[in-house]
Amino acid sequence: MDAEAPDDPDNESSIKASRVLTDKQIVGLCFDFMLAGHDTTSSMLAFTSYLLAINPHEQEQLCQAIDDYYQENEEASLYDASQNIPYLDWVLHESLRLYPPAPNTGRVCNETCTINGVTFLKGFRFDIPILKIHMSPEYWDQPEVFNPK
Repeated sequence: MDAEAPDDPDNESSIKASRVLTDKQIVGLCFDFMLAGHDTTSSMLAFTSYLLAINPHEQEQLCQAIDDYYQENEEASLYDASQNIPYLDWVLHESLRLYPPAPNTGRVCNETCTINGVTFLKGFRFDIPILKIHMSPEYWDQPEVFNPK
Protein backbone atom coordinates (compact mmCIF):
# COMPACT_ATOMS: atom_id res chain seq x y z
CA MET A 1 0.00 0.00 0.00
CA ASP A 2 1.36 3.42 -0.91
CA ALA A 3 1.77 5.86 1.96
CA GLU A 4 1.88 8.64 -0.59
CA ALA A 5 0.67 8.57 -4.17
CA PRO A 6 3.29 9.93 -6.57
CA ASP A 7 2.31 13.10 -8.41
CA ASP A 8 3.36 11.55 -11.71
CA PRO A 9 3.51 7.75 -11.62
CA ASP A 10 5.51 7.69 -14.89
CA ASN A 11 8.24 9.91 -13.43
CA GLU A 12 10.98 7.69 -11.96
CA SER A 13 12.10 10.25 -9.34
CA SER A 14 8.49 10.62 -8.19
CA ILE A 15 8.19 6.84 -7.77
CA LYS A 16 11.45 6.70 -5.78
CA ALA A 17 10.22 9.52 -3.53
CA SER A 18 7.08 7.62 -2.58
CA ARG A 19 7.19 5.31 0.42
CA VAL A 20 5.44 2.01 0.76
CA LEU A 21 4.02 0.77 4.07
CA THR A 22 3.58 -2.90 4.80
CA ASP A 23 0.30 -4.21 6.19
CA LYS A 24 2.05 -4.80 9.52
CA GLN A 25 3.22 -1.16 9.63
CA ILE A 26 -0.29 0.08 8.83
CA VAL A 27 -1.78 -2.04 11.62
CA GLY A 28 0.91 -0.73 13.99
CA LEU A 29 0.17 2.88 13.07
CA CYS A 30 -3.56 2.34 13.57
CA PHE A 31 -2.86 0.86 17.00
CA ASP A 32 -0.66 3.86 17.86
CA PHE A 33 -3.37 6.30 16.74
CA MET A 34 -5.98 4.51 18.82
CA LEU A 35 -3.80 4.27 21.91
CA ALA A 36 -2.30 7.75 21.72
CA GLY A 37 -5.40 9.51 20.48
CA HIS A 38 -8.21 7.72 22.27
CA ASP A 39 -7.03 6.12 25.49
CA THR A 40 -4.97 9.09 26.62
CA THR A 41 -7.82 11.54 26.04
CA SER A 42 -10.48 9.34 27.62
CA SER A 43 -8.34 8.60 30.69
CA MET A 44 -7.53 12.31 31.12
CA LEU A 45 -11.23 13.20 30.94
CA ALA A 46 -12.17 10.41 33.36
CA PHE A 47 -9.54 11.39 35.92
CA THR A 48 -10.42 15.08 35.58
CA SER A 49 -14.09 14.27 36.21
CA TYR A 50 -13.11 12.17 39.22
CA LEU A 51 -10.90 14.91 40.67
CA LEU A 52 -13.61 17.52 40.22
CA ALA A 53 -16.19 15.20 41.81
CA ILE A 54 -14.10 14.71 44.96
CA ASN A 55 -13.06 18.38 45.06
CA PRO A 56 -16.37 20.29 44.89
CA HIS A 57 -14.71 23.63 45.65
CA GLU A 58 -12.49 23.28 42.56
CA GLN A 59 -15.50 22.14 40.53
CA GLU A 60 -17.43 25.23 41.59
CA GLN A 61 -14.47 27.46 40.81
CA LEU A 62 -14.21 25.95 37.31
CA CYS A 63 -17.95 26.39 36.69
CA GLN A 64 -17.67 30.01 37.80
CA ALA A 65 -14.69 30.63 35.49
CA ILE A 66 -16.65 29.18 32.55
CA ASP A 67 -19.77 31.21 33.43
CA ASP A 68 -17.71 34.40 33.76
CA TYR A 69 -16.07 33.82 30.39
CA TYR A 70 -19.38 33.29 28.59
CA GLN A 71 -20.97 36.33 30.25
CA GLU A 72 -18.30 38.46 28.59
CA ASN A 73 -18.06 36.39 25.38
CA GLU A 74 -21.58 35.20 24.61
CA GLU A 75 -20.82 34.21 21.01
CA ALA A 76 -17.54 32.42 21.78
CA SER A 77 -17.10 28.94 20.39
CA LEU A 78 -16.25 26.02 22.64
CA TYR A 79 -12.75 26.07 21.14
CA ASP A 80 -12.29 29.77 21.95
CA ALA A 81 -13.50 29.17 25.49
CA SER A 82 -11.14 26.24 25.95
CA GLN A 83 -8.23 28.43 24.85
CA ASN A 84 -9.13 31.45 26.99
CA ILE A 85 -10.13 30.14 30.41
CA PRO A 86 -6.90 29.86 32.41
CA TYR A 87 -8.53 27.96 35.27
CA LEU A 88 -9.68 25.24 32.85
CA ASP A 89 -6.10 24.90 31.63
CA TRP A 90 -4.86 24.66 35.22
CA VAL A 91 -7.43 21.96 36.06
CA LEU A 92 -6.47 19.87 33.04
CA HIS A 93 -2.74 20.22 33.66
CA GLU A 94 -3.12 19.34 37.33
CA SER A 95 -5.17 16.28 36.40
CA LEU A 96 -2.43 15.20 33.99
CA ARG A 97 0.19 15.75 36.70
CA LEU A 98 -1.63 13.49 39.17
CA TYR A 99 -2.73 10.91 36.61
CA PRO A 100 -0.43 11.02 33.57
CA PRO A 101 -1.61 8.80 30.69
CA ALA A 102 1.92 7.42 30.49
CA PRO A 103 3.52 7.06 33.95
CA ASN A 104 6.94 6.70 32.36
CA THR A 105 8.58 7.00 28.98
CA GLY A 106 11.76 5.67 27.43
CA ARG A 107 14.40 7.47 25.46
CA VAL A 108 17.57 6.54 23.58
CA CYS A 109 20.66 8.76 23.45
CA ASN A 110 21.33 9.72 19.85
CA GLU A 111 24.84 10.86 20.72
CA THR A 112 27.25 10.40 23.60
CA CYS A 113 26.84 13.16 26.18
CA THR A 114 27.73 14.01 29.76
CA ILE A 115 25.15 15.43 32.17
CA ASN A 116 26.09 16.37 35.74
CA GLY A 117 29.28 14.36 35.44
CA VAL A 118 27.54 11.20 34.18
CA THR A 119 28.40 10.05 30.66
CA PHE A 120 25.69 8.44 28.55
CA LEU A 121 26.89 6.57 25.49
CA LYS A 122 25.16 6.80 22.13
CA GLY A 123 22.43 4.15 22.02
CA PHE A 124 21.98 4.05 25.81
CA ARG A 125 18.34 3.41 26.72
CA PHE A 126 16.90 5.00 29.82
CA ASP A 127 13.54 5.47 31.49
CA ILE A 128 12.02 8.80 32.55
CA PRO A 129 9.70 8.19 35.55
CA ILE A 130 7.08 10.84 34.81
CA LEU A 131 4.75 9.90 37.67
CA LYS A 132 7.61 9.80 40.19
CA ILE A 133 8.68 13.30 39.13
CA HIS A 134 5.07 14.55 39.28
CA MET A 135 4.69 13.21 42.83
CA SER A 136 8.07 14.38 44.16
CA PRO A 137 8.10 16.75 47.16
CA GLU A 138 11.34 18.07 45.67
CA TYR A 139 9.28 19.78 42.94
CA TRP A 140 5.81 20.13 44.52
CA ASP A 141 4.80 21.49 47.94
CA GLN A 142 1.94 19.00 48.31
CA PRO A 143 2.40 16.52 45.47
CA GLU A 144 -0.59 14.34 46.41
CA VAL A 145 -3.05 17.26 46.51
CA PHE A 146 -5.19 18.37 43.55
CA ASN A 147 -4.34 22.06 43.42
CA PRO A 148 -5.05 23.64 40.02
CA LYS A 149 -3.39 27.00 40.61
